[in-house]
Amino acid sequence: MTAVIRLQTAGAMLDVRIFSLRGCHLLGMFTRTDRAKEFRRWVLDVLNGNFTESSRFKSEFQIALIEFTSERAVASICGKGLKRWQDKNAHSKRI
Repeated sequence: MTAVIRLQTAGAMLDVRIFSLRGCHLLGMFTRTDRAKEFRRWVLDVLNGNFTESSRFKSEFQIALIEFTSERAVASICGKGLKRWQDKNAHSKRI
């Protein structure tokens, strides 16, 4: 859930501790420092932003799906009407 990596910064190489998602969750939920409180607030903001963006994508998908299915329905109705017209005209031409 955690690892230390060497990271190049503007000044020098530094050892930096990174956390997995589970590690971040545990760190933020169980630590009782002011810094952990700030971290929890920051995580909620990040999650809120991601949720809002994913909701936007889901909304765009739903709109596209509705447009697609309604166009298919109209095409199907038009196709059935055309088929009836063709059948009717083909039958009347035979007589």
